[in-house]
Amino acid sequence: MVNDIKPMDTQNNLLVKFADDITTSAPVKSGSDSAEAEVESIQNWSEANQMTLNLSKTWEMVVHCGSMKPLPAPIVGIERKSWLKLLGVTFQENPCCWDLHIDDLLTKASGPTENGVDR
Repeated sequence: MVNDIKPMDTQNNLLVKFADDITTSAPVKSGSDSAEAEVESIQNWSEANQMTLNLSKTWEMVVHCGSMKPLPAPIVGIERKSWLKLLGVTFQENPCCWDLHIDDLLTKASGPTENGVDR
């Protein structure tokens, strides 16, 4: 069903589909923000295909190295987060920072096991 959804800007934006999840990535340049247009396109596609976009499970994250000032305005109706977990990998605003992902891996590795099988 989601095979017919495409990014608005196929040259710059990325749309990754996995089962019933869609992740979009859009570069933000000063004075131009295609992320909001991308979200609007996904909402329109959802309505046209009689599907519901669950905004409580929809988030945005601005990935930057601290050099982007000011940050773009948040997309209306979508919560902005400082980290997101995608397919088991924890991404953070700073692309050089992996502490949350490493902490999660260490917690899982040091968790209780019985005969090599998680409880």
